[in-house]
Amino acid sequence: MKKIGLFLMLLVISCGKPPEPPEPEGILETPAIREYWVESRYMKERQAVVIIVPKSKPPKEGFPAVILLSGRGEAVRSQMEGARAWTKYYGLHNVYAVLHTNHLPKTLFLSFVKDKDYEAYANLLKYCSFRDFVVVSPKTPDITGDEAELLAFDNYIRLELIPFLKKAILIDTTRLGVNGISLGGLWSMYLGTRHPEIFTSIGSLQGAFGVHSNLLEKEIKRNAEGLKKVHIRLVTSEGDYLRDRVEYMAQFLHDNDIPFTFALIAGPHDYVFNQGPGAIDILLFHNTAFFYPDRLKDMPSSSSYQ
Repeated sequence: MKKIGLFLMLLVISCGKPPEPPEPEGILETPAIREYWVESRYMKERQAVVIIVPKSKPPKEGFPAVILLSGRGEAVRSQMEGARAWTKYYGLHNVYAVLHTNHLPKTLFLSFVKDKDYEAYANLLKYCSFRDFVVVSPKTPDITGDEAELLAFDNYIRLELIPFLKKAILIDTTRLGVNGISLGGLWSMYLGTRHPEIFTSIGSLQGAFGVHSNLLEKEIKRNAEGLKKVHIRLVTSEGDYLRDRVEYMAQFLHDNDIPFTFALIAGPHDYVFNQGPGAIDILLFHNTAFFYPDRLKDMPSSSSYQ
């Protein structure tokens, strides 16, 4: 059993060198972390993937799973280092372990949370206990705008990674989510809006939509009917320099009658957000979408798009 030691209160944040993810105090059992290589016909080289797996026995139908994409800081790293984004650099497995206690210490947010949002998250966890699901962190590629590169990663996820997960981990493909931060938030929206027949929950935090918004707009319009059956969540923060692009995308979803939740929460566009508020929102969103979808309305949200 790996023991991890409430989160450290102080972090030194450096954009040049990522800070170590904080660890909680107390004796908690973390989920297993497994690292794999997946051969690919679509990508230029074999692909690394890091998977957070519950230590409980999977149900007959398999575990629900969320495919989680990283920011650009890890997208430009080597294959396995990039795939380690959500464990080595963002410490998501530590947050997962804390949420499994069904207690939400305020320190978990690393000083970035508004009282009303904390109360919403805490109440949600109180009534919707945290249950086991798998978190899949593939190496996230950068986006250049080249259509061939976009389609290559799309094919890899659909035709190679998901079948691999079904065999290696036993996942429930009827409850499959996708999410990401910054660059990863662009990728998750691209994959999710392109394939509402595959993904039952789509999240994006501080999405780096920018000049690529037209890609998403095309997929949203093309798949509007399918997307109305999917749980979608957009999150930005008060210190997010991409906030205007996330708000634009929220308005676009609203104008096209696509149901979604939108939240403006506290925090910067930096590693400390990934390690604290971002990780919490991702895990609680997909836990709710997988097991308690009727309670998604209780997630922190802005009233602008209700």
